[in-house]
Amino acid sequence: MSNVSTAAIQVTTTDGFLSAGSLIIGSELIGYTGKTLTTFTGITRGVYGSTNAAHTAGVYVSEAQPVPSPITPLIVALTSTDVSNQIVLDPLDNTKVVHEFPGYYNIQFSAQLLSFDNSIDNITMWFRQNGVDIANSAGIVSVPSIHAGKPGVAIVSWNLVIPINAGDYIQLIMSSDSGNSVAATYPPGTSPVHPASPSIILTSTFASALY
Repeated sequence: MSNVSTAAIQVTTTDGFLSAGSLIIGSELIGYTGKTLTTFTGITRGVYGSTNAAHTAGVYVSEAQPVPSPITPLIVALTSTDVSNQIVLDPLDNTKVVHEFPGYYNIQFSAQLLSFDNSIDNITMWFRQNGVDIANSAGIVSVPSIHAGKPGVAIVSWNLVIPINAGDYIQLIMSSDSGNSVAATYPPGTSPVHPASPSIILTSTFASALY
């Protein structure tokens, strides 16, 4: 059962997080409606089937992106750019990957999925170009149910090659049959030591000029 708390969550920085959304701390998903430079506010604990839990100071806090509902898909937001050459995030809408140069592009993504549901959940992901669904771009993956108190997890990826005109934008879309699965960043591990697992990685690579 989720509940609303008036206590803000204090962190070192909220830079790179969405203005409102969901956090993952340990095995708990927490909703928030606002942020300051160092706090998340409007907190709702134990959302999307997770359970309220105690957390110690200094633990890793990362972002999770849920679908709005089982019948309303998520338009995935991207919060940072590692390498860019004439491909940029729209400064007014970070769901849009804008291509400044025409050509054929290889669009790829990977998504780290998580579910606290008691049943297997099917996730469908696909691409849109300029707000229109791209034909034959969808795929479905099953996320396992919660087990031994741990969420079910899956990672999915695929790609397509499409023609893109100058100024076109691409978006990644996600739906969930249960409405409870999320794309979530997993923190670095300590035993064994390993890097973080980002929630979403999207890559657009120029393949050839338009003929």
